[in-house]
Amino acid sequence: ANLPVILSCLLVALPCLLFRYLPMTDLPQHEAIVSIMRHMHDPAYGFERYYDWALDRTLYVFPYFLAAGLAFVMPVKAALHVTVLFAVVSFPLGLVLCLRALQRPVWLALLTIPLVYHRGFYWGFVHFTLGVGLAFIVVSLLIGPWKRRTGWWLMGLCLLTAVTHIYGLLLVFAYAAACIISGKYGNLLRRLLWTVPALMTLIAWSVFAAKAPGYGITEWAPFEVRLKEFSHSILGG
Repeated sequence: ANLPVILSCLLVALPCLLFRYLPMTDLPQHEAIVSIMRHMHDPAYGFERYYDWALDRTLYVFPYFLAAGLAFVMPVKAALHVTVLFAVVSFPLGLVLCLRALQRPVWLALLTIPLVYHRGFYWGFVHFTLGVGLAFIVVSLLIGPWKRRTGWWLMGLCLLTAVTHIYGLLLVFAYAAACIISGKYGNLLRRLLWTVPALMTLIAWSVFAAKAPGYGITEWAPFEVRLKEFSHSILGG
């Protein structure tokens, strides 16, 4: 019963592979970064004269390293498109796992298909999209059946989320807090011990953000403006 839903989720992400140019504003920038990472020490490109590694500036690294690794076996553009495919499909598949963990009808994940190409996709927020998808997978481990190796999977995926986008971690801990406040935490508190390393990365995020050039005060749009543009945010650019 789960197979048609999973195939539908994969099918909706196929445009990421079929189209040469995706409607993502930041995609050329991501492609340039992946190309620099892939050819950093290649004298034919000469990137080493102008760029240097700065891994102490940010934790937004997993999608870039994933694409750079794939770029060793395929062109950079194709590697980036595969990474975008993973990011897009992670959201509905993460919800499939959550629904299974909650013992709810898995077909409800189909309702997320119109939302996978959201405004974040339009702007090219690959890290954000993948971070949210990973967060749902983490939540499914928190609330689902527990085995001895589940804790290690939970810790690993939490750390993977931590080096993808901070919103993914915030989503996980917000869900856990909501369960605790509502009294529906069961074994959740014991399982949350496996997320302590990821919690430490939240502190690292604050340190990196404070050191980042150009980091300052964020000015949010007024609530009435955000409410007016809500439909655009959900349904894309």
